[in-house]
This record gives sequence, C-alpha cells and structure tokens, in this order.
Amino acid sequence: MAIGELVSVYSQYDIEYAQIEREVVAAGTSNGAEERAGNLPNPWQAALVPALAVAAGAAIPLLAAGFVRP
Repeated sequence: MAIGELVSVYSQYDIEYAQIEREVVAAGTSNGAEERAGNLPNPWQAALVPALAVAAGAAIPLLAAGFVRP
C-alpha cells in the first residue's frame, strides 16, 4: 500500500513540478521552480503514513497472540 501511495503522489508531484517549470519559463521570472514547489506534497511522507498504519494494524493480532498460553 505504501509503495502504491508513493508512486501515486510522486507522479502527481512530477506533473505539478513540470507545470510550475513551464510557467516559470513562460513568465521569464528569475525565481525558480524550487521556490514555488514548496507547497507540493511530499511523496515520502505520503508513503510513510500508510506504512505506519499497516504496521500498527498488524501489531494488534501479534500482541494478542503473544498472550495466548499453551
């Protein structure tokens, strides 16, 4: 799930960054695309949240199994 989220958000980031670069070139401004790209989503943060959620969800049954006695 986290890999899918990373790919999805990275694709969105890449498209939006390319659009910002085109706008900067068309406007002929001196401030680069990096300055304007500060508000774009971070793909690694977007992947970290589902990874932690899956890990937390998997820990609950493992904890329950740890308290079972033979």
